[in-house]
Amino acid sequence: MSLKIDPFKIVVLVTRKSYSLKVEQSYLSENKEVFTISGRNGSIQVQSNRPLIKADPYSKKKPDWKAVNAKVEQAAFFEAAIFAIQTHISKLEHPHLHWLQHSKNLLN
Repeated sequence: MSLKIDPFKIVVLVTRKSYSLKVEQSYLSENKEVFTISGRNGSIQVQSNRPLIKADPYSKKKPDWKAVNAKVEQAAFFEAAIFAIQTHISKLEHPHLHWLQHSKNLLN
């Protein structure tokens, strides 16, 4: 399974304000991946160990996320952005199957 992810957009809602952000996977190796989150006022890079965890089929761990070369000033915003990225990745890894497309429901 390829861990490469195409650029995507997320919307982060913090204290009743929504922020539209562009997310791009800027680095991918066997041990880590780095995403660049870009908004109107700049960008930040976040790193996770998702490739290392995915390499072990028996691992039940969740990826660790941290900011790279940056200080997180608003923890709520950072956590909401990470949650939105994880949600997007989860949808890519486990796409929703429409019941009409299930093999038991296909007409012969």
